[in-house]
Amino acid sequence: MLYQLSYQVSQKWGCKYKILVRPIDTIFSRFLFFFYRSEFLGFGFFCTVKIYLVGLSGVGKSSFGKQLSNRLKSSFIDLDQEIAKREGKSIASIFENEGEKHFRKLESAQLRLPDPTHSFVMATGGGTPCFNDNLNYMLDNGIVVYLTLPIAMLASRLVNSYSRPLLGTKGREELEALLAEQLRQREVYYTKAHLSVEMKNMNKERMDAFVKELEARV
Repeated sequence: MLYQLSYQVSQKWGCKYKILVRPIDTIFSRFLFFFYRSEFLGFGFFCTVKIYLVGLSGVGKSSFGKQLSNRLKSSFIDLDQEIAKREGKSIASIFENEGEKHFRKLESAQLRLPDPTHSFVMATGGGTPCFNDNLNYMLDNGIVVYLTLPIAMLASRLVNSYSRPLLGTKGREELEALLAEQLRQREVYYTKAHLSVEMKNMNKERMDAFVKELEARV
């Protein structure tokens, strides 16, 4: 088996096969197997995996992202929380006092701050992919995953959500109409993601299936 793994690693890295398969010692053999698992599955020591979650507000990017980062044993980053921490004020306060244009500048800068040598799962804001070439940055530097949920379910989650500045305190029907309009405008960005996940009835079995799909993608 190690000979086969050695050959595959040698083909990927352009090494001389005869050097890799020489039985130097047991430690080398174990290292080679670990190296193969890391490099070819993509979730090991030698490979960084950056995953960006996109989708409308309330779809579950933060909760799903925390579960996924635990499964992948990587860091979790909530983009809005990092902006709020850096600025010392809430996202709603930034929108109210400095405007959306200023917030989008902060958002784009924060998006590009994480160490590129570390694996992470990032929950982005609902509008993040739609401004300042953020989507292309994410597509080029990681795996973008679009999370979806029916508008009616989103609205039920977001009614009286005071912390979301673009949604305000709208009633149920008005909120559904606003979310539908947001989706109409943003879907052209969301659907460029590498993968998509329907969040309705998300459970352990579906999470397991998604992780396998993710491994195959990497």
